[in-house]
Amino acid sequence: MEADTRPAGLGPPSSSDPAAWLDRALRLGPERTFIETSRGRLFTYGDLAELSVRIAAVLAASGVSASDRVLVKVDKSVEAIALYVACLRIGAIFVPLNTAYTLNELSYFFGDA
Repeated sequence: MEADTRPAGLGPPSSSDPAAWLDRALRLGPERTFIETSRGRLFTYGDLAELSVRIAAVLAASGVSASDRVLVKVDKSVEAIALYVACLRIGAIFVPLNTAYTLNELSYFFGDA
């Protein structure tokens, strides 16, 4: 069994508030590294929080609200993670779609979402 390498006090996300882990991480230090991309770009927890707040504001201004589904065809990226967190912030449902889906496959998801 591997040792728990999470910073002290972070713990697992709350089942009642899945975005709470970000708030706890921010309290431990927004300057801490959240992720480093394969190209060496560093993103801090503060960067993730700021980007997710901006995306949440755009979603809300576009009429997205709690329980709405947000279907996205997006590559794996820090921005995709921020979009997921933004959806959590406003209570929307994040539905990532495989970037290899064809138009016929996408139309199924649009009709069934």
